[in-house]
Amino acid sequence: MGIIPPLPGSPTPDNTEIPPPGEQPIPDHDPGRLPPGTPEPDVPLPQREPEPPAPQRL
Repeated sequence: MGIIPPLPGSPTPDNTEIPPPGEQPIPDHDPGRLPPGTPEPDVPLPQREPEPPAPQRL
């Protein structure tokens, strides 16, 4: 058995790919949701315009 070269993109002892700050995966974190413990941003949600009442058929 010869030495198997590491696959491209796999971390090696002298080449560990560290994601830039802000891109580290957070455990139990779904993309698009705030990480646990983060206060909700004080941003009002866009209000939907009220739908006009449906015309009543007599």
